[in-house]
Amino acid sequence: MSRCIQYLAGPADLPGIEQSATSKGLIFIRGDEYQSTPAQPGEAAYHGWFSIKPANQLKLYRDRPCEALDPMLHYRPSCIEDGYITIGNVFENQDNELLACQTKTHFERVSRWIRKWPRDSTFGVNIGPQAQSLIDAGLMPVNWIPGTVEGFMVDVSTGLVSKIADPDTNMFGLNSVSLK
Repeated sequence: MSRCIQYLAGPADLPGIEQSATSKGLIFIRGDEYQSTPAQPGEAAYHGWFSIKPANQLKLYRDRPCEALDPMLHYRPSCIEDGYITIGNVFENQDNELLACQTKTHFERVSRWIRKWPRDSTFGVNIGPQAQSLIDAGLMPVNWIPGTVEGFMVDVSTGLVSKIADPDTNMFGLNSVSLK
């Protein structure tokens, strides 16, 4: 089981989310430190974790931190690229009750901060002020930047994995959805 809050945020909106997490003791651990190429805030590869422990104390799974092994929230911010703005999210894994009880109040605090932004009925996400301005100026909200994700589907009855025919299609079968 897990909890996730999704949102749309422009670059000027993101520091508020990050500060709401780090102001009460969480440590931001950049995900690209575990990749070969560093990413900048706002780029699709930029992500990370809000952790109770410093990076050097985390258990690694496949050479990167894992929220199933340590008390942390996975953070994937919105990014802007090629006329698109992606939905960002903060994810809390609740499979391990011991870890979940350590992250619960942190997740709730970050969620409350995001929920201060107006909620859009089309996508069902909260939208930061700069993100709304960017959308009004023509950016298209999407789950991911078209052409950047290889998608796979798993048939749960057989366990067979197959590649999604159109990798530009998001999980809802839509190439993009306009909020206008």
